[in-house]
Amino acid sequence: MHYVTRLRLRMEHNAARRLVYIAFQNAVRTGMLKRPETCSDCGGQGKVDGHHEDYSKPLNVVWLCTKCHGRRHSGGRVWTMPGSRRSSIAAARREKAGFDGYAASSPAAG
Repeated sequence: MHYVTRLRLRMEHNAARRLVYIAFQNAVRTGMLKRPETCSDCGGQGKVDGHHEDYSKPLNVVWLCTKCHGRRHSGGRVWTMPGSRRSSIAAARREKAGFDGYAASSPAAG
């Protein structure tokens, strides 16, 4: 597919997403949709965001906390910031278990 065609398709997709977002925000603002205080996935309390599974249904959303929303977009992977407390704890657990992901997958390891 030609670059200009791909770019045009991406722009059209983003424009459609923008219209869905505007419709969603208007529904929340007018009270047509009520933002709950709990995440649909983990049940955590606090600020939740609307996640669209299908952009053709702008008012059909799943309410997710920031962490669960990120998981949905990353395909279930959890990313941590290097140097963060969570990253340090995970590294300590791997070290304690004797796990070295690079040595196991390295062809030089033997």
